[in-house]
Amino acid sequence: MPKVIEVPRGKQACAPLKRNPRHLKGEAKRKWNDILAVLAPEVATERQFDVVTRYCIAWAAYMEAVTALETEPAILVNMKTGAAQPSPWTKIRIEMDKTLFSLGLKLGLIPNGRDIPATDTTPPASKFGGLVR
Repeated sequence: MPKVIEVPRGKQACAPLKRNPRHLKGEAKRKWNDILAVLAPEVATERQFDVVTRYCIAWAAYMEAVTALETEPAILVNMKTGAAQPSPWTKIRIEMDKTLFSLGLKLGLIPNGRDIPATDTTPPASKFGGLVR
């Protein structure tokens, strides 16, 4: 008969993130330090190491594309067909924007609507309240 083991269901402590990965350079390294300053302590753990690293790399690629689009055109014309098409930098910027949004939601950097407090929670006195002055 197989042995049954008890798996703990409670939250287990995880080591906090400390130093950035060695392969991060420049803008990605700066973003790592910025993110660790704003992440909640329960999120900034070793479990989230890969997600934070991917976010920083995507941020660096996004910033490189934004910088390149300041001097290069966003739309290129194909010399053979004459068709207009987005430049590679535009495609990179769009993809990195999607990646940053997705990873930002996972890390809690972007509010998902449920986290935003309501501005006015008092219901009107009647359903016509505030319509007539």
